[in-house]
Amino acid sequence: MNKKSILLCLRLPNPLHGESLMSQYIVQSELLNDRFDFKIIDIKSSNEIGDIEKFRVKKLFTIFKIYASLCKHFIYYKPQLVYISLSPTGIPFIKDSIIVLLAKLFRVKILVHLHGKGIGNNKKFIYKKLYRIVFNKIFCICLSKKLTSEVERFNLKKIYILNNGIESIEFQKNNNSPSELSTIRILFLSNLIKEKGIFTFLNTCAKLKSLSIKFEATIIGKPFDVTDIDIDNFTKEHQLVNSLFYLGSRYGAEKFEIIKRSHVLIFPTSYKNEAFPLVLLEALQFGLVPITTDEGGITDIIENNVNGFIVHADDSDQIAESIKYLQNNPLVYHKLSERGIQQFNEKFKIETFENNLSNIFNDALQEY
Repeated sequence: MNKKSILLCLRLPNPLHGESLMSQYIVQSELLNDRFDFKIIDIKSSNEIGDIEKFRVKKLFTIFKIYASLCKHFIYYKPQLVYISLSPTGIPFIKDSIIVLLAKLFRVKILVHLHGKGIGNNKKFIYKKLYRIVFNKIFCICLSKKLTSEVERFNLKKIYILNNGIESIEFQKNNNSPSELSTIRILFLSNLIKEKGIFTFLNTCAKLKSLSIKFEATIIGKPFDVTDIDIDNFTKEHQLVNSLFYLGSRYGAEKFEIIKRSHVLIFPTSYKNEAFPLVLLEALQFGLVPITTDEGGITDIIENNVNGFIVHADDSDQIAESIKYLQNNPLVYHKLSERGIQQFNEKFKIETFENNLSNIFNDALQEY
């Protein structure tokens, strides 16, 4: 049986972030490669996260090479579907919109996958017009039901919902005893960006100390607009040197070991592009109880008082009280932890993602 041909236009690592990791999963998926004939174009123009939205002259050469490769594939490969990982805002959206317009010019079916949010935030006429042109009569994947509201006003052929998924790690959690919570271990796992909530995490640590709650706090992440010096200064100023530890970047097995020994993930994000953060899936997999915010599609992952807590982004007092409650109610903690593991196994494994994406590809290919 001949495989259907799909041209994948996506961003692969590096840099490593949620979108590039999911793109890597697609490219490397045995299931998807067995079912479809893929050609791949890496459409990123930056190798550093901090450089993504900045203008560089050298980026122009990279972008033109991408467009030239795209036209070549349309002419010679003749894909039946083009899958585009579409940036929803700013200059990256304009760059990606040209990919969509080229696909329309060559009359190829288009399936865009939105990994961020913010469509409609830009009120400039050119953006509003371009959104309507780009999203006219194409297929669109959103990461969660909540995020479909951003594109429902457009004349789309169809909207699909596809939750992210991650590889499952075999493990045995080593803190099943309620007495383990006598010193509660909290974790911040993200790039050190103010909008990701790093200062809220630090203020939570100071609050826990003032409440005489025994805790051990670990920070993992690459410095950006917050540095290791900022963390060190806060640690000394608030006398947290024996309970707050910054470990820098950690990956693979080393990162998983740190997650596994933690009790609670604190992720008080207000990041403007937050959509469906993979760090929450990692937390659920290892039985951590996440404390996070109602940002993007997060509430389609974390249900308040079911598998975690939803709080206000800058409310360190509320987070500290949630941690105190878990420490004083270990049976509640373990109930939430077990429910999180169950939901991960039911909804957020990479195998579920691959099968769902395969079904979406087939459906879009069959639609007229």
